[in-house]
Amino acid sequence: MATPRRVLSKGTSILKQAHLEQKCATSVLARYKHTTGGTRSTVQGNSAIRSEPTRSHHSFGCIEPSTAKSFPLLSVPGHYTQLPTTSSLQSIIFKRSIVTNHHFNTNKIVSCLEKNGYQRGQAEGIMRTIKALIGQHTTRIRKNMLTKGDLENESYLFKAALTELRTELQILRKNDAAALTNSQEIISREIDSLNQKLREDIANVKNDIAIDMNSRKSDVREEQKQLEIRIQSMSNHYMAQLGDMRTKMEAAKWEATRKGMMLIFVSATFVLLASRMFMSSKDEKVPDDYIDPYVNHANAQNNGDGMVPDSFVVSHRS
Repeated sequence: MATPRRVLSKGTSILKQAHLEQKCATSVLARYKHTTGGTRSTVQGNSAIRSEPTRSHHSFGCIEPSTAKSFPLLSVPGHYTQLPTTSSLQSIIFKRSIVTNHHFNTNKIVSCLEKNGYQRGQAEGIMRTIKALIGQHTTRIRKNMLTKGDLENESYLFKAALTELRTELQILRKNDAAALTNSQEIISREIDSLNQKLREDIANVKNDIAIDMNSRKSDVREEQKQLEIRIQSMSNHYMAQLGDMRTKMEAAKWEATRKGMMLIFVSATFVLLASRMFMSSKDEKVPDDYIDPYVNHANAQNNGDGMVPDSFVVSHRS
């Protein structure tokens, strides 16, 4: 089955070929009309006959320049520019395919050639050669070109193929659009299901995280309570030890104070006893008529009553 691209390329090539063939046929027809018009303009009558040309002019069967200009098909490169003999013309004509259709006025061509000095046989031979060449070119053109009916058939086939291609493209486009729509719906459903699953997974993860956080918080609280209990117990223990140490320090302080007071009392007692013993021994050594100069001086400083103060008496006695 031919693909739409191949059908389209084939139709395009057919159209290009038909266009080129149409241009070629138009140029050939224009050239043919120009040739027949020049022939009609050069021919003045059918009864005027010139005398037989001399051998020096037509020994090789050459055409005059005015006649060559009137027949441009004879001057085309690759064709005869010199006329062959009668026998060779007959052999060429019989060898070529006989054209039954007359593409120009053969009588006028023969008459024109006879007016220009050619014999009847030569003129007919030239006319038949021109007719054979035109038939050959026409056959070649018909082989290479399309007729109007063929062109219409090809155009119809191309339009039918184009219509079929358009229909197939529309069907393919519709099928592709339907497939895309189905794929889009399937993808949308999958996306919705994935979104729902993702939401559920996120909710589960949040719940797990909340449970883990709560359990961790409870563990932290429990650890904190245990730590506070240990700190409180250690504080109580150290406070008890501190109280014991304070008690021991107070006891040691009281004991040291007591010992110090006892030492001070013993020292004072010892000092007092020593001083009494010293004073008693001193009283025994001093005579009765001894007058203390300090006492006399003090008496002199008094009001002159000659009495000794009590303090001095007491101290002296003691």
